[in-house]
Amino acid sequence: MSAVFLLIGLVVGAGAVWLAARAKIDAAKEALERSEEVQLQWEDRFKAATGDALLKSQSSLLELTEAKLAPIRDTLTRFEEQARRLEERRLQSVSAVGEQL
Repeated sequence: MSAVFLLIGLVVGAGAVWLAARAKIDAAKEALERSEEVQLQWEDRFKAATGDALLKSQSSLLELTEAKLAPIRDTLTRFEEQARRLEERRLQSVSAVGEQL
């Protein structure tokens, strides 16, 4: 008879341990899911913040580059104009020499 009670006690004890462990496992799973959600939210925030910073950086870099290159562009435009005028004069001179011959 005591063996039967021992078996019943073991089964009841094992069931109680299983229920307690199951509750802790479920709580741990919920905590893990919450932390994964929070991590995803932080990743989204970080991506948004770095994206904004990158856009601002690109914009300021573009403005700075345009400001630094503007004098060079102006010089090249003047050079092209002078080269075009020189070429026109050269063609006129060659035409004049051709007509004289």
